[in-house]
Formats: sequence, C-alpha cells, structure tokens
Amino acid sequence: MLVDLSHVSVRVMEDALAATHSPIIFSHSSAYSICDHVRNVPDHVLRLTQENGGVVMVTFVPSFVCCGGACNLTHVADHVEHVVSIAGIDHVGIGGDYDGVDSLPVGLEGFIYLFYLILPIKMIIKIKYKINFYDNHFRCLKISISHCRTY
Repeated sequence: MLVDLSHVSVRVMEDALAATHSPIIFSHSSAYSICDHVRNVPDHVLRLTQENGGVVMVTFVPSFVCCGGACNLTHVADHVEHVVSIAGIDHVGIGGDYDGVDSLPVGLEGFIYLFYLILPIKMIIKIKYKINFYDNHFRCLKISISHCRTY
C-alpha cells in the first residue's frame, strides 16, 4: 500500500510523514510556493518528503498549477523545477490527473504531449542526466511492498 497525501491538509501531511517508515507519494499535487492552492505541497513538506524517500507527482490541474490566468506546460515545468530544487531529482514525478479534470494546460491536452513537457524541464533545470519520473514512483512502491513483508 502507498500512502497518498494529495487530498490532505498540511497537518496530516506532517503527521503521516512523522509516523511512517515507508515512502509516501503525492499522486497529483504541485508546489505551494508557486501556487498557493491548499492541495499543493509546502517547501517544508517537500524537505520531509525527501527525508522520507517519497515522491511528489506534479499535477496538470490548472487551478493547482497557475492560480488563475492562462496555464501552459511551462507552468507545470516550473513546479517540477521547484520540487527538484527543494526535494531533489529522486523525489519528483508526473501525476497529470488526465482522468479527473475538465481542462488541461495548453500543450498538455493529452498523454501524447508529455514529450513536450520533458523538453522544457530539461532546459529549465539544466540537468546533465535524465529525470526518470516513473522510476521514482516505482522505487516508492517497491520499498513499501518490502516493508509490508516485514509485518
């Protein structure tokens, strides 16, 4: 079982991270410092997520990404960059929420457009190595499964 903290308050985020030995995930949240939506993750929780080994899967929900106004893939890339700058490259993922929204940022209207997101992220962050969003999530799942076997 993975503990998903995307739908909880900051207090519950803190309490869950203090109580668990398994990595947590935020399946579809973004960075609170960029867009102060209650569903987004504050910087101090990003640091706790890094310590925990968890992953913040940046969402494409326009109200979580842009806090009003036009929203495009560069805004999503800004959230990825912020999560990486606080929590590190091993603690970021993509949680597009394609099946749970009425609209999406321009340039991310469908799964096929994910390639266009990866390019600006690499340019913005100037990473010398590949971000492997999916491996980060699977690492959390693998660790959680191994913890279940110990109980």
